[in-house]
Amino acid sequence: MTDRILAPLRVECAGRVREGLLAFGYTGEAVGKVQGLEPVTPLACLVRAFVKHLATPEPVLRRELGESFFGACEEAGLWKRVAGGVTGSVVLLADQGSFLLNDHGSERVGEMEMYWVMGVGASTMQVAHSVPGKPYGRVLDLCCGGGIQSFLLAPYAKEIVAVDRNPRAVNMGQFGAALNGFGHVSFRESDFFSAVAGDRFDAIVCNPPYVLSPEREKYYRDGGMEGDTLAEKVVRETAGYLTEGGCAYFVCDVATRNGVAAVDRLRSWAVGNGCDLLAITAPALAPLAYADMWSKPESEAARAEIETKWVARFAELGIESVTHMLVAMRRRTGENWVVIDALPKRTEGHFGRQIDRRFEGQDFVRRDAAETWSARLRLTPEARLHRLLRAEGGRWATEEAKVVVSDGLMYEFVVDPRTVDFLVMFDGTLTMEEVLGRLALAMGVNVEKVRSGWLGFVHQLAADGVLEVAC
Repeated sequence: MTDRILAPLRVECAGRVREGLLAFGYTGEAVGKVQGLEPVTPLACLVRAFVKHLATPEPVLRRELGESFFGACEEAGLWKRVAGGVTGSVVLLADQGSFLLNDHGSERVGEMEMYWVMGVGASTMQVAHSVPGKPYGRVLDLCCGGGIQSFLLAPYAKEIVAVDRNPRAVNMGQFGAALNGFGHVSFRESDFFSAVAGDRFDAIVCNPPYVLSPEREKYYRDGGMEGDTLAEKVVRETAGYLTEGGCAYFVCDVATRNGVAAVDRLRSWAVGNGCDLLAITAPALAPLAYADMWSKPESEAARAEIETKWVARFAELGIESVTHMLVAMRRRTGENWVVIDALPKRTEGHFGRQIDRRFEGQDFVRRDAAETWSARLRLTPEARLHRLLRAEGGRWATEEAKVVVSDGLMYEFVVDPRTVDFLVMFDGTLTMEEVLGRLALAMGVNVEKVRSGWLGFVHQLAADGVLEVAC
């Protein structure tokens, strides 16, 4: 295999390229404002080459970018000569203050198919949105690809170690780290944890090649293991690389196999791994639908051949359906728990803080009675109350009430209309006992009559991340 495929970019040239990109104002905001490719400007030329993957005549490119910057990109390996001129050898995006690199879709052919480096996709953002934006010590980016997760987390971490078995991805990540000026982000070629044996991290992020493919042709997609063995490996082994209290965030596909549900298989993998586990699951897909989603053939004949191959292999393995999951695990000494929820109908934006609250909520529901009733809770910023009212006796009466999460994981929770007005008292100033007392007084009943039911209600909202402990 040639260096053009395995190590196409020269890391030592990244600094000069960075200077030029910054000088031309190559930012996410500026690129987004480039509506067309005319008039010809340096920024438009960069968008043509690195975003649109279109050719520009070489004399035009040299004129607009200048010989020095053109030469720096040439030396770095960022140009590719094609019919019509010169274009980018990779995709180079600017997002959230970082430069992100990946291979263009047109390059996913021939010998490049195996080593092709994926860009930002749905699973990329699922992982990125699940990680809380807070300070970290050491972070491991497992199955890092071109380093997208690393670069998005770089402002929050003291050190990031990124590992991948694809040498092209490692090269692209090393170039990206230098291009971004991230001296605290390093890349290593590694078969999963092999290059970090004995290390411990405060957080682990992982967007692995999780597809349950019968093929072994693509580093970015095929895990190289039978069925969902890769997912099992991540769940069972990740805890050994976390510090106490450290968290891992990853996506995986898990099969319902030989009559055992995917969620039950996940639970069995978590037994004894030393971690609490929260999983959010998408609807299960039957083998044919799953094969159709991932095979993306170019013709109906190819589709039929691939689907037959995938479905036949699934039948051999006893795979009845496949469930996509977003998983967060926290290493904690003690009796660990597993919570599995369905993905809400809507998601929007970042939900890392919500994931944190789910862990904190599980800690709260396991407090002893004295700690519980003395706690001060507050509604989270995303909580909204939706009421359905009906006319009754000359006034509006609440027929149905829901607490709705307005951002991130947009869950809805039906609540008792008789008690919903007391939720607003959770503003961090009153204890649980004080709120209970006011509720009982308003209902005209003894406190003990409503204590158990109110506690269960509050526990549920805390476990679901709608209420958080203020102090």
